[in-house]
Amino acid sequence: MAPADTLRAFYTACNKRQYAKAERLVTKDSLQRLASMGTPANLGTYCDDLTEKGTLKRLDILDEAVQGEAAVVRFKFRYESGGVDEGSDRLLRRNGIWEVELMQTGAGASKLP
Repeated sequence: MAPADTLRAFYTACNKRQYAKAERLVTKDSLQRLASMGTPANLGTYCDDLTEKGTLKRLDILDEAVQGEAAVVRFKFRYESGGVDEGSDRLLRRNGIWEVELMQTGAGASKLP
């Protein structure tokens, strides 16, 4: 699966509130960062915030850049409310599988090395 496909699968699972499925598509480091924030910061809350509680109507992939074991995917969300939001996420390939890196921090966030 390409990085953009993984990202699409992640946000589709989030939008459908299939949090266990979404969890399998993110890095363990991401889950640890969410857990360290404590309640109510968890993957479900994160997903609900980004999808406006499951009202994501469409996800457009704008660009995908891959360099080695890292990728950055730029995207545009379109919500049922008519709202639009653009962003980018970094993905890492671990054991041949692309995983979404949530809540990146520092200079490397959403950028290729």
